[in-house]
Amino acid sequence: SKHIIKVGENFENYIADVAESETEIDMKVAGGLMTLDSIATAGFGIEINSFKERENTFRVMAMTLKVFSRSLNELISMPKPAVAMESRVIRPPATFMSISVSDSATSAM
Repeated sequence: SKHIIKVGENFENYIADVAESETEIDMKVAGGLMTLDSIATAGFGIEINSFKERENTFRVMAMTLKVFSRSLNELISMPKPAVAMESRVIRPPATFMSISVSDSATSAM
């Protein structure tokens, strides 16, 4: 799809800029940014460029959800301590993102 091609072009431009500046690149990070952009584009119809804007809303919320999955595992494995500490499983911004993405995906059907 043309949108995934755009993600590849963004990656290519990033690599070219890094090569021109003769700096080292962490390919795990670069690959993760490309993967996240591909998921945002193909899965949710959101066009982002994480190479230029590292702190975009989609990436920030995805990182929040990553923390959520860790928190959920802790809650499942230790429910009483989590309740005693009033552990919050999903922070409000991530909940909002999840609902927004679900709503936009449902309305596109």
